[in-house]
Amino acid sequence: GGAASVSLTNSGTINALAAADAVAETYADANAYLSDAITQNADARAGGDASVALTNSGTINLAASATAAGTAASATAYNSSAIYQTAEAYASGTADSGNASVNLTNASTGTLTIAASGDAVSTSGDAYAFAEVENGIYQKAYSEDGDASVSLTNAGKLNITATANADTADATTASADAYAYIITGISQYADVVEGVATNTVTNSGTVTLTAAADAAADTNAYVSAYVETGVYQYAASTNGDAANTLTNSGTLTMSVSGKAVSAATDAYVDASIDMGIYQYASATNGTATNVVTNTGTVDLLANAVADAGVAGTDDNATAYAYVDTGIYQYADGSTNTVTNSGTMNVAAAATASGDEYGY
Repeated sequence: GGAASVSLTNSGTINALAAADAVAETYADANAYLSDAITQNADARAGGDASVALTNSGTINLAASATAAGTAASATAYNSSAIYQTAEAYASGTADSGNASVNLTNASTGTLTIAASGDAVSTSGDAYAFAEVENGIYQKAYSEDGDASVSLTNAGKLNITATANADTADATTASADAYAYIITGISQYADVVEGVATNTVTNSGTVTLTAAADAAADTNAYVSAYVETGVYQYAASTNGDAANTLTNSGTLTMSVSGKAVSAATDAYVDASIDMGIYQYASATNGTATNVVTNTGTVDLLANAVADAGVAGTDDNATAYAYVDTGIYQYADGSTNTVTNSGTMNVAAAATASGDEYGY
């Protein structure tokens, strides 16, 4: 059959950087976009196997950075599917398809950083900063007749960050707005018709997902920091088994933080984690299994601070911090298991200080 194999091994340094820097006497606008910085695709036909592998023992930096400074300023940084891996095995004629496998390994000496950062500073007008990581790492394996397996193994340092900072000095009408979002940190999809579908995340090192936003203004300051899903696993098989497994013996941290400071009017902060770990397994004619095992440390943390407390200004401060769902598991007709002999911390803290009210 027609086998397909794609591999990348790094023991040095790989940098993929999108940077925008705008400085103006009036309005400054900076936009940095990075998409599919490392892309690996394998497509196999007629019984051949499809395999994709990335091995890192060095340093990989994949980042989008935007900086703007002017009378008014806007900075937008967007990082989409920084690592994108797919393997697909298809039948052809009378030949069944082969297996499909996707693998990412970050060794104990490896550092893998995926980042988006926006920084806007204005002197008299509005300041707007936005940073988003849409899919930090995206992995997908599909096979019609064989097995599909996806794995991520980290023994080193894996960092996915979105940071936004907005600052304005205008004391009359200008506002500062900062948004930092991680839509999905790690996404895994394994899909088969006749075989076994498996997704695996194994961490013995340090995995950190951070969304942080700060805004400071003499008038309104608005901040939003958000992680939609930290780790997403989806396994499906029509005529075989499907399994998702996350094993942590190291440190897995997902944190959101926001701070808004207003000297003259209102400050608002929303810092939230929607879903820490999401596992969905479906096996129509087989066994579906979801497993989370922790012997290390898992932290899901949200922190919001709103400060609009200048005396005599009737300022309002609002701060929200929450973790909606720590671990979500759905196995169609079969088994969900969470085993913890380590430490799991889920915490949310909100502080609001305003001259008129704090909420």
